[in-house]
Amino acid sequence: MLTTLAGQIDLDAVAYVPIGTRRDIKFTRPQTDVTIDDTPITVAGEVRWNGWQSVPSKASGGSVRFELPQNWATGASSDSVDHVAGSSVRDFVVKAACDGDERQYAFGLRTDPAGAR
Repeated sequence: MLTTLAGQIDLDAVAYVPIGTRRDIKFTRPQTDVTIDDTPITVAGEVRWNGWQSVPSKASGGSVRFELPQNWATGASSDSVDHVAGSSVRDFVVKAACDGDERQYAFGLRTDPAGAR
C-alpha cells in the first residue's frame, strides 16, 4: 500500500477535516470503478494498528464523493493523548479504474479519533 506522509513531522501542516465532512475527488476522465481505503498512520507515515477499512464512496462521471467516517482502529490506543480531537492522522488510498487502466492515489488527513473528546 502507498503511504503519503512518510517523514512528515509537523502535524499542523496536515489538513484537518472533521468526521462526517463530505469530500469530492475530481478526475480528468470519468472513472468506471473507484475504491477508497484508509488507515491510521504515525507522523512518520507508518501504518498504525493495521486499521485498514473501506470508505463508502459514490463515483459519478469524473468525480467521487465520500463522507469522512470514523476509523475503528483510532479508538484502540490506551494513551489518552490519542483520544484528543484532531489527533488522528490517516492515510487514504484511492484506486481508480478508467478504460482498463488502474491507478492509485494517496493523501493524508488529520481528523478526530473514534470517541474523541
